[in-house]
Amino acid sequence: MGQIVGFLRSDRFCDGWFRKHPALIDEAWNEALYRVYDRIESFDPSRWTLRQWFFRQARWTAMDIRRREVRQLVRQIPVAEPSDEEDRTIEPFPEPLTWRELATLKRAFERLT
Repeated sequence: MGQIVGFLRSDRFCDGWFRKHPALIDEAWNEALYRVYDRIESFDPSRWTLRQWFFRQARWTAMDIRRREVRQLVRQIPVAEPSDEEDRTIEPFPEPLTWRELATLKRAFERLT
């Protein structure tokens, strides 16, 4: 447990996001244990050691929790209704955002909280 919790608290994982949200570390640990229990039959010893597989399950669980929390924060941002003078049409983005632009946008939202 100590190594996985230490990994979640480290700056290397999710830019240290879990260190700012310590209550979610316990939630990630509990959900990782459940995920391991639920998916143990998918463990393939020819691909991973048990420790590596467990770390991957914990990592994926923690990333799911982080995505969920960020989505909830984004939903809480108030959106102003356009006034009558403003054009009510929304112009689409000329092209989709790159992964780097998305990462920058997520970091900006995290700084707002």
